[in-house]
Amino acid sequence: MKHIIVAVYALLLLFTSQLSQAIHINPNDSGQVLLFPAYTAAEGQSTLLTIVNSKNESKALRVRIMEGVNSKIVLEFNLYLAPYDHWSALIASTEDGAHLGTADFSCTYPGNIGMQKLGSAQFTPLRFEHFAPASDDQGPERVRQGHIEVFEMGVIDSSQTELLAGISRKGKLSNAGCETVAAAWQEGGAFFDEASLSKPSGGLHGTASFIHVADGTNISYNATAVGAFSDRVIHTKPGHESPSFVDTNPATATLHSNEGYLNLDFASGLEAASAIFMKEKLVGDFVRAGTIDASTRWYLSYPTRRHHVSTTQATAPFTQKIDTELRSCESPDYLYYNREEQGVYINSRYADPLLTPPPEASIGTTCTNSMVFELNKDTSEYKDHPVLRPVFENGYIVVDFLYNTRAGKDPAHILKSIDTQAKILIGLPAIGFSTQIYVNGSVGGVLANYAGAMRLIGKPAIKDACLNQASGRQLCD
Repeated sequence: MKHIIVAVYALLLLFTSQLSQAIHINPNDSGQVLLFPAYTAAEGQSTLLTIVNSKNESKALRVRIMEGVNSKIVLEFNLYLAPYDHWSALIASTEDGAHLGTADFSCTYPGNIGMQKLGSAQFTPLRFEHFAPASDDQGPERVRQGHIEVFEMGVIDSSQTELLAGISRKGKLSNAGCETVAAAWQEGGAFFDEASLSKPSGGLHGTASFIHVADGTNISYNATAVGAFSDRVIHTKPGHESPSFVDTNPATATLHSNEGYLNLDFASGLEAASAIFMKEKLVGDFVRAGTIDASTRWYLSYPTRRHHVSTTQATAPFTQKIDTELRSCESPDYLYYNREEQGVYINSRYADPLLTPPPEASIGTTCTNSMVFELNKDTSEYKDHPVLRPVFENGYIVVDFLYNTRAGKDPAHILKSIDTQAKILIGLPAIGFSTQIYVNGSVGGVLANYAGAMRLIGKPAIKDACLNQASGRQLCD
């Protein structure tokens, strides 16, 4: 029995070691990278963000807020969190777009991002400064929805006592001390010494809440957390392309398969990062019952697509480059079921006489880096949103990226590992969640509206070889 326990313990240590050295999605929602699939300042809503450092060490983070069409950066800054520090901010609508505001005193670079000074609202606008070309669509609604990524760049070394004291928030009811961060970025300052930081250690977690004051609703979700993104320090000024998923190191991904956890090597760090988000399909519930004024939205994001797709090319697993209308359209199949096993295909590549789309059903393609699926109405402030009008009042929806494979054709979206196992992943790297809102109005003089969010369900299709069993062709040699 003693030998068995030792052997099991050794296997557990081996698994933990492998998991810690390969990029992966942490089911405990804590990691080195946080991904918020959606923020919104549209249609009377605001988004409250929180980022928490759960470790007893000071961390340097990069925060990027990106609009939803092509992930153009509309606000980017470094955030320095003290041990056990918590930062929060609100993204809200303005006449010319949206802005970020905070009453939090955690240090940023540049300084005072979103801060209210002397009681006046001096918020930081979300701008189009990084947009190109000049003819790009820069309407105010474009910055009101998108997605957010947060990368840990490193841990401030214990030898940096003055810098750590400035970043610390203990006993401070202002941003006093944050000037040490700006000084550290001056020529010859602490941040020009590689020894001033050590590699990222994780322990970040975050939340987002969609707040609609008039409706009396608050829809909250946890950020997707990525572990083992990098085993080295990547500390840069805002405006630098790093850190990003291109910098994933090592280029190894840990995935959960039907056989358990699987480690796969890839040709690049970007491919390893995309691999952990690969989904053959996404599944989620919907409700649109008119008697209780219930509505459903899906918020979907492709976390790595901005690195795979440009105006000149699209690299695997994506297939479409950006066109003149700023769109890069992948067109999966859509399937929805009611609660009594009845189903309907939309956009189907293959015929099934038992599953015929009704004439009143319509759906758009997924043409942007983040998007909102409307299940209830035809018009919205959200840009390029797909619309689905199910004939059913409730049930569940499937977004199917394996349509070609199910039709006996070559799959369209492939990501190949380079290890000896030669696995291929079929699908697209996607994350997201659905929201449901129930509007009962005033009941007994009290506002009786309710809302909630649920993470979309999905996993990759992992194949043992590149052979299409139906056609006999090799797909990825």
